[in-house]
Order: sequence, then structure tokens, then C-alpha cells
Amino acid sequence: MAVLEIRTLDDIAVEGKTVLLRVDINCPLDDKGRITDDSRIRACAPTVSELSERNAKVVVLAHQGRAGKPDCVSLSEHAERLGKAIEQEVRFVPKASGPEALEAVGSAKLGDVLLLENQRFDKAEGEEKTPEEHSNDPVVKELSGAADFFVNDAFAAAHRSQRSLVGFCPLLPSAMGRLMEAEIHALSKLIEPQRPSLFIFGGAKSEGMAEIVGTLLSSGRADKVLLTGLTGLAFVAASGHALGATDQKIHETISLEAMVKMSELVEKYPLKLILPQDHVVESNGWRATVASLPTPYPILDIGERTISQFEAEIRQAMTVFISGPAGLFEKPAFEAGTKALLFAIAERASQGAHTVVGGGHTNAAIEKFGFTGRFSYQSTGGGALETFITGGKMPVIDSLRASKA
Repeated sequence: MAVLEIRTLDDIAVEGKTVLLRVDINCPLDDKGRITDDSRIRACAPTVSELSERNAKVVVLAHQGRAGKPDCVSLSEHAERLGKAIEQEVRFVPKASGPEALEAVGSAKLGDVLLLENQRFDKAEGEEKTPEEHSNDPVVKELSGAADFFVNDAFAAAHRSQRSLVGFCPLLPSAMGRLMEAEIHALSKLIEPQRPSLFIFGGAKSEGMAEIVGTLLSSGRADKVLLTGLTGLAFVAASGHALGATDQKIHETISLEAMVKMSELVEKYPLKLILPQDHVVESNGWRATVASLPTPYPILDIGERTISQFEAEIRQAMTVFISGPAGLFEKPAFEAGTKALLFAIAERASQGAHTVVGGGHTNAAIEKFGFTGRFSYQSTGGGALETFITGGKMPVIDSLRASKA
């Protein structure tokens, strides 16, 4: 996907202008609604700073959580965190649109940075429509009328076709920010990877994983795929093994249709699709390894045999991608698998392999274990990352390309 098909910040004269900047600063929160990991905020800071330093009035649009869910909270703390990241005051505007928001934009000075309230407080923001349909939305028309340019730096949401992500492109000259530009450059190397190429998927989001794994193997982009976390356990279950205590969680989150597809992949790619061989469970509050299934205890990590096998595969690869942890790394007793895999990938990066890590929980683990900066590229994306590397539709990138055309 050629970056040259999309405008960058080098292609627009923002000096003295008002710029609408869409970012993805959707952060994990604790049970009190406080941010626990602000890496996405820090990742978009270079774009915000550059626009401000170029004497543009910067109006930041963002979301947090999903409408109606506990994580759909105000962006006031996000504004504080962004201000610290850019070492400049970020004025929080407690409205996402309307007269108060427009007044704040109008009264701001060149070089100022404003963050409007959570776009998803309006349920219309969650609707998937074409850019042209969204461009007719009153909020889009209202904000467009107050701006000269639209910049999209929200790679982590680039697989969505929602109002504030694509609706401004038909109305304003549009470009991608520095983070979006860096993501596309780095991830394009996974489309035509150095060989051997190894893709590792973990975490708990398993429903669409059969399509992702199938695409990577059938296209030849992945020479091997390693599966861990709840994703790996889903494939183990699909291959005919009863898990025990974890079975209920698998069947609650994954459809029968997805399980059938997983089973077909295990049968079709027995040498390329590698599943966990032993498992770590929580037994009476302690870590214990089991080599056979089913087990009456919840499975929370991979065992030493699996770790050794996965490490051996990583050491042979010239391209390594990982999304999702191997287990419940938030608990020290079950961090060994995730920590070992990330360390092996970091070591491989130091030896010249192209290594890409991504996904919210993966990035949180990297922060926890002190591995930041030790990979070729650390992506902010989760679903967008997986969609991109499998050649799926990316409405935000398509809308930016259409704007330039």
C-alpha cells in the first residue's frame, strides 16, 4: 500500500490554518475509569506537536470506549496526559460539537491545541457508513466549516468507517499524520516479508482468528503461525481436545462456525500451524504445569515445553510478528510465557530480523517488562493491525487516498 498515494504533513500548508486532527487515544482503564496505559497518547504526540509548532490551530478529535459501555468516559484525563506528552497545555472542551465547541475553536490562537469531548458520547459516531454519507452529517458539516484541513492519525481505528474517521475527507483537504505514516511504512514489510516469516497470535479475541490465520497461510505471507493465549486454546479445543475448566469460556466467546474453521485449518496446515503443547494452570492459587488435558483448573499460561518450542521458531525467523499475550501476564505467576516470547523477539530484532509487535495488551506487557524500543516497530493497532496485514478493507486509508485523488 503505497504511502505516496496519500498526502502527508509535508504536502499541506497548515501555517496559520485550523486543522481537525483525528487520533486514536482509546486507552485501557481501571475500575475507576482512570487510564492505566497512555502509550497511544504518547504515540500521536509527534503529530500534535508538529502541527502546533507549524503555527496551526489544532483541534483534536478522539474517542474512548464504546457508547453505553463502562469505558466510554470523558476525555478530560486524556487532555492532561496529552499535554504532558507534548509539553504544552491542551485545552479540554467538554463538548464534542455544537456552539460551545465552535466557540472554543474560534477563540483559540494559532499554535493552541484543543481536545474536544469523547466523540462516542453521540451514538451516531458508532455508525458504519461511507465517507460521502457521513459528510452529510450535521456535526461533520459544522466542524468542517470551522477548519481548513483534516489530518487523520488514528491508525488503530483505520479499519472503521465511522463519522469522525472518514466523514471529513470529502469536505476538507486531508492528509495522514506521522503515526499513520510510520504504521503503513512498517507494516507494509509484513505484506512481503523477509523469510522465514513467523506470525504469533495470542490474547483473548479469537472469534475472527480463523479468517486471519487462514489468509496468512493461504497467501504464503506466513511460513508458520504460532498460537497462544485463549486464541491458542480455542484452536486446541477445535482440534478435538477437551480443555476442562476453560471449555466454558471458549464456547461462550467463539461460535460453532468459527470452531469448525479452526479445525479445518489445523488439519490442513499440520506443519505450519503450531499449538501449545503444555499448559500452566492456577491450582489453589499456585502455578502448576499440566501436560495432558482436560484439567479441572483454569489455563492461564503456556508451559516450559511450549515456550522452548516457540523460542526455537523465533530464533530461525527473519520476520516476526506478535499480537496478544501468551497468558494472564498481569499476574506475576502467569507472566512467564508472555515475557519469554517478547524477550526472544527482542533478541531477534537485535540480530537483524524485522520484528513487529502490536495490540493493546501486547503493548501493556512490553511496558511492564521494560522492552519498549527493542523491536523494529511497535504498532498502536489491534484490529486495524490484523486487518492491514491480511489485506482487509481499511476505510480510513481508502478515504485519505480518495481525498488526494
